[in-house]
Amino acid sequence: MNIAIILSPFMECFLKGVDFMTEFLIVLLGDFEIIVVDNKSTDKTLEKVRYYQSKDSRISIIELDANYKQGIARNIGVEKAKGEYIMFVDGDDKVAPEFVEKMYDKITKDDADMTMCRWAPFDHFTGIINYKHGYANFHRLPEQFRHQPFTWRDIKDEIFSQSNVPWDKIYKKSFLIDKDVKFPGGTFFEDNVFSFDAFFKADKITVLDECLIFYRVNRKQAVTARGDQTFFDYLNIFEAIKQNLIKIGLYDEMKYSLLNYKIHSVFWWWKRIDFKYKHKFFDMIKEDFLKML
Repeated sequence: MNIAIILSPFMECFLKGVDFMTEFLIVLLGDFEIIVVDNKSTDKTLEKVRYYQSKDSRISIIELDANYKQGIARNIGVEKAKGEYIMFVDGDDKVAPEFVEKMYDKITKDDADMTMCRWAPFDHFTGIINYKHGYANFHRLPEQFRHQPFTWRDIKDEIFSQSNVPWDKIYKKSFLIDKDVKFPGGTFFEDNVFSFDAFFKADKITVLDECLIFYRVNRKQAVTARGDQTFFDYLNIFEAIKQNLIKIGLYDEMKYSLLNYKIHSVFWWWKRIDFKYKHKFFDMIKEDFLKML
């Protein structure tokens, strides 16, 4: 399989019984490239990854000279990848044994720019998978597009309801490079910007209607669980999405859909931020929305 999997590791992956690399390498057997981008880690993450590299020839390591946050690290991984297809996996998630093979078979069969599958959350402490939640919002897709290719125009009214993460998808590398689909640097929540840019630029999107990847929840160190100042970064992503839409001439057409997405998303995050940050976050939201008047 001509695939490069770009992996984002961190020390928590190796602690408290969550040795992701062991699980990952045991589950995923096959001939593909695993690119680990070390974002200038200051703990023993790199040491751990080097150990696994000595045991598995598929692993290559890219060591960055500073912590550029995950977006830039992933962009560098894409540039360095030898494979014709790109997948992203976070260092605390689980994947089904057939995840890579089935995604690769689907995108190559369809000759699509990108293919997405279902996902479900699993609890960090209990290990229970909640199959009733997540699923990449396929229920919002018109039925025919679960079985045939589509573009963003076919699902225009539902585009911002679709999955805003890259790890439930496989992409043609040539598509990402030729259409300049990149993660923004220096911010958290960069997945949103990348994912919607890919949706709007893809000429052919297909769906694999199976649940093949599992997102870890109830892990306190996760960005989405912190409830701290990192949530402030969430406001930045909408300006980045706006600028991407302007570049491809779609902002005027999509600005009200983007605004609706922004209102619902920001309110969702405001409810989840720690109480001691709510006042400041509210003031930032208020200032941000006043700029739009």
